[in-house]
Amino acid sequence: MMPLRLEVQAFGSYGGVQSFDLARLGGHGVFSITGPTGAGRSTIFDAIVYALYGDLPGFRTESHVRSQFAAPDVQTSVTLEFAAAGQEWTLTRKPAQEVPRQRGAAGLRTQQARVHLGELGADGGGWTRQREVDARIAELVGFTRDQFEQVVLFPQGQFEKVLKADTNDRAELLGRLFPVGLYRRLTEILRGRAATARAAYDEVLDGRGRLDDRMASDLAAAAAALTAAEEEDADEGHGDGAGATRRSDEAVDGESRLSTEDGAVAGDPDEDGAVADKEDDGSDGGAGSEDPEARLAALEDRARALEERVAAARAAHDAAAEGRQAAEAAAAAWDRWQEDRAAAAAFSV
Repeated sequence: MMPLRLEVQAFGSYGGVQSFDLARLGGHGVFSITGPTGAGRSTIFDAIVYALYGDLPGFRTESHVRSQFAAPDVQTSVTLEFAAAGQEWTLTRKPAQEVPRQRGAAGLRTQQARVHLGELGADGGGWTRQREVDARIAELVGFTRDQFEQVVLFPQGQFEKVLKADTNDRAELLGRLFPVGLYRRLTEILRGRAATARAAYDEVLDGRGRLDDRMASDLAAAAAALTAAEEEDADEGHGDGAGATRRSDEAVDGESRLSTEDGAVAGDPDEDGAVADKEDDGSDGGAGSEDPEARLAALEDRARALEERVAAARAAHDAAAEGRQAAEAAAAAWDRWQEDRAAAAAFSV
């Protein structure tokens, strides 16, 4: 914001109308406003603050606005022309004040405070409501009244307050003075990436725990299946030995009977058929048992399936380990950035 022209009427030290061509003075770069006490130097700055914010700087109130030197029929007003946001604006404020009654009536009446903000040279339009004007001025100037007094205008006795201001207040103030938007956006981006990395890290840790549990469960199930298969093979081996012993006993029995009853067996075809049937039954007694080669093939299939599950579990574990390393690296980078930020914040402004 650059002030161009200021006009005051019945304001502060000026009982009449007084204009200041600030644009012309600004053409010299740096200029000084001097004069004896009571000449109205501070009134110029008071008028600028009042025009922008409808209040006086420092601890003074609106009761100090109207000049005690003004005639009763002269209204108090302040008009400020300034440039902001690539345009030129005109702003006029009039405080609540007593004015003569109209149409020749005797006495005074109270006129409410008035304000108008519009583009310089525009025919009509603009803003006339206090709240709308204040909001628009905040956008154009970029400062609240307190911040304007801390940056642009230092009221008497207030400079020490600026030096002793809270760190957060000074950070906000300096953020308005200097273009720090880029660094704020960069900070937000880094903060978001760090949060994403931390979430991924936590997810990897959680997935690793589930993977460990699953691997332990699969290995326990595989071990149980292998033990059961071995026990089954041992039981089947014992069963085959008993059958063989039983068949040998039966064969010896049969031979005894054949030697003692040879004639009867030879003379009776039915008995011979019965013996033949018994011999057939004895020879086929082990036919129903499972083939050892088939059992071995089944065990080999189980072993291959177990190896595949173990290999898959190891691959998943390796992938989780890589993800964990990446997440840990991101978290370490975040911690370093936080340390750098804390070190930078330790410097006093």
